[in-house]
Amino acid sequence: MSDRQEATGEQILPRFAVGGRRALLGALVGIAVTVALLSAGTARLVSILSHEHDPGGGILLVGGLLLLVGAASGLRVLERRVAERLGQDYVHQIRKELIRGALAPGRNPSLGITVARTTNDLNSVRNWVTHGIAGAVSGIPLILALTAALWFMAPFLALAVMGPLLVAVALLALLSRPTYEKARALRKARGRLAGQITDTVNAAMAVRAAGGEERELGRVDRHGREVAATAVERATLAGSLRATAIGTASATAVAVAATGAFMGLDRGLVAGALTVVSMISGPVHDLGRIVEYRQSYRAARQSIAPALHRPLAGITYDDAAQADCTGLVVTGLEVNGNLMPELAAAPGETILLASASHADVEELFEALLGLNTAGPDSTASVVLNGKSLPAMSPSERRRCVGYAARGLALERGQIGRAIRYRSPKASDAQLARAIQGTGLGDTIARLPKGDLTVLRRGGEPLSTPERAKVHLARATFGDPPLLLLNHIDADLDAQGVDALRDILTGYPGIVIAATNNPALLPSSHRIWPGAQREPQLIG
Repeated sequence: MSDRQEATGEQILPRFAVGGRRALLGALVGIAVTVALLSAGTARLVSILSHEHDPGGGILLVGGLLLLVGAASGLRVLERRVAERLGQDYVHQIRKELIRGALAPGRNPSLGITVARTTNDLNSVRNWVTHGIAGAVSGIPLILALTAALWFMAPFLALAVMGPLLVAVALLALLSRPTYEKARALRKARGRLAGQITDTVNAAMAVRAAGGEERELGRVDRHGREVAATAVERATLAGSLRATAIGTASATAVAVAATGAFMGLDRGLVAGALTVVSMISGPVHDLGRIVEYRQSYRAARQSIAPALHRPLAGITYDDAAQADCTGLVVTGLEVNGNLMPELAAAPGETILLASASHADVEELFEALLGLNTAGPDSTASVVLNGKSLPAMSPSERRRCVGYAARGLALERGQIGRAIRYRSPKASDAQLARAIQGTGLGDTIARLPKGDLTVLRRGGEPLSTPERAKVHLARATFGDPPLLLLNHIDADLDAQGVDALRDILTGYPGIVIAATNNPALLPSSHRIWPGAQREPQLIG
């Protein structure tokens, strides 16, 4: 990929004309050609009608015109439906890849920016596909076909139509660059506003405690005014584009009428030509919108393309055994530039994770979860029961590894779904055992909908200890071979801590835990990395 392609994002958005979308594009082309033929037939009948003096023949001609106009109108409705399906299908694919990218290891996008990408930016993509591409596919062939038909009727009238159209194309090309720049500036301003609002709302308690409401409102006000000013400037350019297209349609009609009058052309011929002009006026009007939507799409693409999910180079999902062993083997792992001692743990062992910083603990857990995106030169190896964790598929990894951490938010959905997240097809009996085993029984019982209660905004209506119990129930569901606990006890209440202690007693798999309370762990636990002195634990 060239640097220019990299910068524009042209080559890293999902391909457009593939699969079912190719068929929809073909349908749009077919509709456009059919409408062009119907329009040419309409123009011809109008020309004949202007010379018809027999009432019976006139009635037949009017009936034929109504049929042609009705058929063309029906095809326009179908065209709009097909265009919307085309746009929605493409946007749906991009939306999924944006969320997949946001969930990928090493990504931590701002909530506000993510919302802006999946709403404003994707709406720009939809407008370009639904109104821009579809409008060009249906409108440009119609303009060309009718202009060609007019050429056979009267070349001078065709030239009268082509003149204003060529001038309009030049003006639209001239306005396209500044329109893109303003669309880009508006997108950036909206992103800053979305990020500011999200961060302000998330920090609402801290802002209120420090008496900073007016200060934060002032920052939102500044960003909002910037958005408003940029939007007005962009609207001015968009208005210029549309005014150019509308003026072109009017100028075309004037040029045809004037040419017919000055050259003394047959009135029936002029009437047919004006009918052609009226039929192409709609597509000509759309030319301004097409250019506007194109530039908005280009601006949105600059933001969307880098955020899309990209498979990690060199990582393949392979079930092949990496070693003939049972248990966990970690070798060559570097954390913050320091080489970790090798670790070999057998089922039933409990390991206390000791480190000097919170960042080190997080990096270690990422590696143990198989999410570490080390480069191809890394010699790190994390092997569980003979298989490389990073090379496992997501579905296999979730069955093999359970993870619970302090402060984790819960995804939107029912409580039962959250607990069974690692084993979606687990039975209700297994769910009930997990609920009771982690002390969630009383919580579920007091909720009107029980485990069908829908969690929102990170875990509401559950309290922090209750959310921690849900995470613990999920992590231990099905007794995975590797259980990772990252200070989960800090969020648990006394009942939850007792449940955790019971779970760890005799746990059949390997447990690696970071905690400020090592007394929770079985007395036989050992420390990693090994130390001759009491380790400094993470708070």
